[in-house]
Amino acid sequence: MTNGEKKLQLYSCFISHPSFSVRIALNLKGLDYECKSINVFKGEQSRPEFLKISPMGFVPTLLDGDMVLAESSAILLYLDDKYPQHPLLPHDLKKRAINYQAANIISSTIQPTLRIPILVSKPNLGVVWSPINDFIKKLRLNRSEVKCVWFT
Repeated sequence: MTNGEKKLQLYSCFISHPSFSVRIALNLKGLDYECKSINVFKGEQSRPEFLKISPMGFVPTLLDGDMVLAESSAILLYLDDKYPQHPLLPHDLKKRAINYQAANIISSTIQPTLRIPILVSKPNLGVVWSPINDFIKKLRLNRSEVKCVWFT
């Protein structure tokens, strides 16, 4: 980074696979960054101070000066384009396309199954599966009405 540029800031959750991938990329590229922990189990992604930075409440979220990105694939592509040292993707177009394909398979099929699901039983709703914090907010449930179910 040149003088006058602010250090990269990464808002990251310790257990988030997308956050892992961004932290790995930042380290592979040798970039200096500040990691700010967001604990999704405590609902920190829904706090007003974080929502000012990442309105969708997503982690990871990267701040690079006035650029704010809150989606791991976009963050990785941005980092590779802006900081070309130690490329994350091959230069060969066919090999790069295979990498895009693998990344999309992971983000659209594997990653959603790794999110923290909950089972909620509430009168007039039946049993519903959903990512925990979004569902609790949407239905305005009390924590006492939420039963977490973990999958391995």
